[in-house]
Amino acid sequence: MTKEISCGIVLYKYAQNQRYFLMIKQKNSGHFGFPKGHLESGESKKQAAIREVKEETNLDAFIIGNYYFKTTYSPKENVVKDVYYYLGKVYDGKLFKQEKEIDEIFWILEKDVLNKITYESDKRVFRNLLPKINRIEKGISLELMSYIEEHIIPRYKQFDKAHHVDHVFDVIFDSIKLSKTFDVNKNYIYTIAAFHDLGLKFGRETHHITGGEILKEDLFIQSFFKPEEILLMVDAIYDHRASHGVMPRTIYGKIIAEADRQMNAQNIILRTALYETSKHPDVSIDQQVDHCYLHMLEKYSDHGYLKLCLDIGKNVKELEKLRKMIRNETYIRLKFKEIIMKRNK
Repeated sequence: MTKEISCGIVLYKYAQNQRYFLMIKQKNSGHFGFPKGHLESGESKKQAAIREVKEETNLDAFIIGNYYFKTTYSPKENVVKDVYYYLGKVYDGKLFKQEKEIDEIFWILEKDVLNKITYESDKRVFRNLLPKINRIEKGISLELMSYIEEHIIPRYKQFDKAHHVDHVFDVIFDSIKLSKTFDVNKNYIYTIAAFHDLGLKFGRETHHITGGEILKEDLFIQSFFKPEEILLMVDAIYDHRASHGVMPRTIYGKIIAEADRQMNAQNIILRTALYETSKHPDVSIDQQVDHCYLHMLEKYSDHGYLKLCLDIGKNVKELEKLRKMIRNETYIRLKFKEIIMKRNK
């Protein structure tokens, strides 16, 4: 018996106050389903899913947490196939089909998905992942999510790679996850997370101030929230900045600040490399590594300015893991050099 593994992503978005899903039509078989493909040697399942979406649709996908559904079937005699489908959002790329394998790619309303899917196994995937989306986003206004996905999140495309659309999705979904521990308004959480870095348009040093100003001046936000609610969110945006060196004043500021810390040691190393190389594109690789290492010392070392806002076990463990790496200067410099050289190829 041969075992095969494929990975894919169920991608969804909001537009015009409705939820849409991305579907494809396979050229050879003519069946309708979601983008997926075979796991290749050396890949993680998530890496395979992201690669396959890119190959089939030309879209860059963001996977939400670790939400997935596995379906198993036998495509032919003596073959058993496991397919892992993750939940995701699109953060970049222009929709363009892979001519060799894909006949059509399109966004379809949620209510029409099940009728369009060809195979029962894919219908099971959709039936199992849809409630997960509803649980994740419970308490958040459909109108608010639609406005922010159409008009706010795309603005992050103008920023450096460390603060791109995938970063704001990271902060949004981490904030939502953290908020479940507290009695908070999910609409506030979602909005603060979506606006928290928009001030980067006017410079990093004041982005925590100008981000709040952008929120206050937004006409939709003014129509959706009361003035006192907007001021609470403006304060949270101001307080999220790690370099303040003081704790945020409200639970909303603490949640967004904690989510923005992105306490995953490997991701922090990658984002630091992306950020510093975008700041210093014209210097040598060794000089870029110097900038990366100094940034890590100033922000994340034992005496760095970053402080955790909530006593969350995962973040505490990840920060200690990162600090251990920083103490080994040779190791951390080598990691930065590997990332930069790979990005330059």
